Parts: sequence; structure tokens; C-alpha cells
Amino acid sequence: MLCFIKNNLISNKKLKEKRGQKQYPLKNKMKNSESSEMYLEVMYKLEERNGVIRSVDIAKELGYSKPSVSRAIGLLKTEEYILQEPYGKIVLSKKGRDKAKMIMERHNLLTEFLTKCLKLNANLAEQDACRIEHIVSIETMDAIKKYLETNH
Repeated sequence: MLCFIKNNLISNKKLKEKRGQKQYPLKNKMKNSESSEMYLEVMYKLEERNGVIRSVDIAKELGYSKPSVSRAIGLLKTEEYILQEPYGKIVLSKKGRDKAKMIMERHNLLTEFLTKCLKLNANLAEQDACRIEHIVSIETMDAIKKYLETNH
């Protein structure tokens, strides 16, 4: 049976390659830190707002399918950012909560900087902060924080 499955996978891979479809191997980690950070940020917000984190709420908040969210939850559990019993509630671990708080702090500081210093409207600042927070360096965040503390 294993041989059949292996040969079938090879056949499917070759067939997809002929059709021009890319092959993406499954990984044990989220494909990038931005993705895991987005999930953690949403989970933190849901917990603050609702007192509980449910996968259906994550899917709704992010606009993702339930299977995509289930896969991400599994990867976040593997990386020890969350805890979850089978089909149970989702809880941020200490590691996950610390990471989520750091992301939220970045988001809030960037939003404040963009609105107060660059005079962007609140909606645009919020959207841009959400993108920037995942790639900005620690040094830049420290400089922004220091600037806001001394100038505003």
C-alpha cells in the first residue's frame, strides 16, 4: 500500500508539473512569520473582545477558510504559541501571548506615529501599520517609541 501511495504521489507531482502547477512541500512551520503574527494578533484581539478564541471567529476575522485556519492552528500548536485540546477552546500560551502583545504594541506605536507625525488619516494609518508591523526592525521600533515619548 505504501508503495502505491508513493507511486501515486509521484504520478500526481509529475502530472501537476506538466500542467504548470507548482509543488509546495508541507512544512512544520508557518510559511512566514507575517502569517503566524497575523493569526496571533487576531487571536489576542478575539480573546480581549470575546473572552474566548474560536477557530470559526478567526476564519471570519481574517476571511480565511476553516480548513486553512485549522492548519494554521496546528502549526501554531507545534510552535508552542497556542494550546488546544482536540476540538477544544484555543488558548494563547505564555510564548504566544508575549508575541501577540509585542505585535500589538508595534501596531499601536506605528498607528500613533503615522497619525500624529505624518498626519495620515486613521484608517490609512491603521492599514499601513498592519503591514509595516511585521517587517520593521527592533531598532526602528525603538527609535519610533523614543521619538513619540519625547515629542508627543
